[in-house]
Amino acid sequence: MKLLYTLLFICSFVYSATGQTTLSGSIRDATGKPLPFASIALLNAKDSILMKGGISSEAGIYELTGIRPGRYVVSASSVGYKPNRSAAFDVTSASIEAPILLLTESSKMLNEVTVAAQKPVFEQQLDKLVVNVQSIVTAAGSSALDVLERSPGITVNRQNNALTMAGKSGVVVMINGKISRLPTDAVMQLLTGTNAANVEKIELITNPSSRYDAEGDAGIINIILKKNTALGTNGTYTLSAGYGFYEKLNGSVNLNHRTGKLNLFGDLSGQRDRGWGNLLANYDVSNANIITLNRGDLIAYRSPRSLNGRLGFDYTLSKQTTIGGVVSGFINDFRATNDGTTNFFQNGSIEKNIRVQDLEANGWQHGMANLNLTHAFADKKRLTVDVDYLQYSNRQTHGYTNFFDYRTENRTVTDLVNSTKTTPISIWVFKADYSQNLGAKATLDFGAKATIMGLNNKVLVERQGATGWKTDADFSQNYDLTDNITAGYVNVQ
Repeated sequence: MKLLYTLLFICSFVYSATGQTTLSGSIRDATGKPLPFASIALLNAKDSILMKGGISSEAGIYELTGIRPGRYVVSASSVGYKPNRSAAFDVTSASIEAPILLLTESSKMLNEVTVAAQKPVFEQQLDKLVVNVQSIVTAAGSSALDVLERSPGITVNRQNNALTMAGKSGVVVMINGKISRLPTDAVMQLLTGTNAANVEKIELITNPSSRYDAEGDAGIINIILKKNTALGTNGTYTLSAGYGFYEKLNGSVNLNHRTGKLNLFGDLSGQRDRGWGNLLANYDVSNANIITLNRGDLIAYRSPRSLNGRLGFDYTLSKQTTIGGVVSGFINDFRATNDGTTNFFQNGSIEKNIRVQDLEANGWQHGMANLNLTHAFADKKRLTVDVDYLQYSNRQTHGYTNFFDYRTENRTVTDLVNSTKTTPISIWVFKADYSQNLGAKATLDFGAKATIMGLNNKVLVERQGATGWKTDADFSQNYDLTDNITAGYVNVQ
């Protein structure tokens, strides 16, 4: 069994380490001087789909990581300059330098000017990098995770449900300025089920101030959802369909009703994206003049489905005071069939064959309720109070059928293993923040927070024996965790 888990780990490692390329380049003006803070977009050369984006540094240099091998075009733009594209080039090695791009100033003499403003895709601000999702044409039909995957400095590992920013793990994900407070795998499912059509922008904060929770050392990803400010009743809907190896369907609806003091809003989105994958793993081991060749072939069929919803209100009690609330949640269901075969060759002849069949069912459920109050005092003083309650539940089952064929010993073994993991989590959060100006150039922020969390994690592993199914105590566990945190902060900017 330990050998089996080792094989699965190696396959996962090979999958996540394959095709990670760093692409660097520079942007200059017509005179050859570096052009800082230009918006960079890496496009697929075949269909111009955005694959990754970034911002050039003060020296006009950019670097994009996690690029898969392929044929690409680099596009650059900056305010006051004409956009320009590079010639198509191939990415094959672990590190490659793109052609230098030159941008020329745009100057036109017009009798009549009509200004049509459009935000750039990537916008560098003082303390954060902003990704304006609504400016990305190819975001239609995508999920929030798809857009995040193409953002500067962000690496998404879907195989291991991991997010990294600038190469660091421990990223904090926020929705409309509020921490999601979910495990990483649940956050990944939330972002997968969130349609990009409902996202206004994404803020990437690599160096957060003390007003943010010190829960991660990598930075903060703040996802800002759309908010309609028009009076009356209005809404939007999106539908999209595609086909890869299987069908890809998603849609969303966004409704808003606003009167003088009351605003009601809600959205609902769903997604189905069946897929197929084939992983070929070849690795060789040499020890004491004995060469062992391992050849693995993993075929996977995956069928994720998700439903994501939100319903809320804002009510203006007075010119200074607003009360609001929101209820949101998602239901995600992931089914997969994995069939992997590994052959072990020693000194040129096959020694053994291992085949693993895995039927996986993974279900996530999450619900959140928030009540908030905002009061604006005179002289730009502001108080915000929030109360949150969150519930999260995950149930994951695996049914393993393991076939061992020991060729040199002329014997076979069949091993049946079932595993079930259930993880319910409940969280209460109480938070208050106060902000005011200190003269013309300084701002004072301070606040307090209390968090109460309860978690239960139960893992049951059963193995079929001669007398039936028995619990495997080495891999089974059941524990409870209670976590109470109180904290305060003071921040002067």
